[in-house]
Amino acid sequence: PARKSKYNMWLLTTHQRPEGLRALLTSMIKQGVSTPGVVLVNGGASEACNAMYRSVRALLPTGWQLKFDTQDRSHGEATQYLYEWASAQIKENGWVGVITDDGYIKTPAWDTKLVAAALASGMASANDEWQSPQRLGCAYVFRADIPLALGWLVPPGFKHMYVDDVWETLSKELNFWQCLMDVVVEHRHYMNNKSPMD
Repeated sequence: PARKSKYNMWLLTTHQRPEGLRALLTSMIKQGVSTPGVVLVNGGASEACNAMYRSVRALLPTGWQLKFDTQDRSHGEATQYLYEWASAQIKENGWVGVITDDGYIKTPAWDTKLVAAALASGMASANDEWQSPQRLGCAYVFRADIPLALGWLVPPGFKHMYVDDVWETLSKELNFWQCLMDVVVEHRHYMNNKSPMD
């Protein structure tokens, strides 16, 4: 049986992309979101950029928080930092989700569908309209006992690249990942020409 854990939250790190975050949060509100989350504004942004981030506070869904980091971390380090912070804050058990600031939600009840699938199988991801179902994309959820057993959400020493490769390999080998192709969270990435390079 799954071990009880403290996690039950979406984790979203962002770095100098306030407009991307605004678009994501707007899509969340449009499609509906009933699960909690936290946005970490990674350190190192200009004051003007941070002011824009503060302005999105009004767009946060119910149950979501906005947190400003004091350090400039790599994406992987920021996500792991947020995971460790969240584990000490949350009282419920069940799951932990990751969503990126270049995602755009297109499916109603996207969050509850992903959570239910992850609790059933171990890990679930959305269709990113780009590399799914072969790759994780920009929105995925873990049953919390899996990262808890490993002691990390981002493997130690990983900065940005290949974190998804680790999870894809582990989940395929151990058969605990399902991709919900009917749950669409579009990945607006510069490599698929859906956003400018940053």
